[in-house]
Amino acid sequence: MAIHTPTLRLLKASILVALSGFFRLNIAFLFLRAKPNFLAYIAGGLVIYTIYTLDRALECKEDTVNRCELTGSKKGIGILVSACTFCIGTFILFIERLFIVPFLPLIIGYLYSKGVKIMGFDLKLKGGLGVKNIVVALTWGVFIAGITKSTDASIASLFFVFLFFSIKVFINSVIYDFKDVEGDSLAGIRTLPVQLGEKNTIAL
Repeated sequence: MAIHTPTLRLLKASILVALSGFFRLNIAFLFLRAKPNFLAYIAGGLVIYTIYTLDRALECKEDTVNRCELTGSKKGIGILVSACTFCIGTFILFIERLFIVPFLPLIIGYLYSKGVKIMGFDLKLKGGLGVKNIVVALTWGVFIAGITKSTDASIASLFFVFLFFSIKVFINSVIYDFKDVEGDSLAGIRTLPVQLGEKNTIAL
């Protein structure tokens, strides 16, 4: 039986961002003048694919507008594929003796997409002004720096990698928010374009 077309869109939607993660890791290793580690790049790409596919599969209120093309997709298939890619990526990172690195974006990703309720308090990392962008930036900055920790780079060099990619991802995430203004407004997510407007966000 053929996989439903929206389901294919769901599975394909995160491939480019995963490839981007692969090349970002390569750039990070080049910055550090470290020996290329293509297995680590692949593992990083698989983990990134997992987090972004899970974000789409878990489906949030704003997705009815921002990702209407995924309406009718089989979310269970997306979650199953994500579980498989995460296990493969984590296994490779374990071989590299990076035991904590893959779980950080997984935990942060769930808190970002769905959140948890603790003592009646709804903890979700999307709502506050700019929080969404800062969380995304710091998560992937730490993730990339964490993988480059497998090299013999100094703490100062790793901090440079963290800072560079955190800033870059922050800027990218703000740019992507421009196309999601309608859905984010509907869901009450206070992104910078929603709160500051187009001109002020561009200036920032």
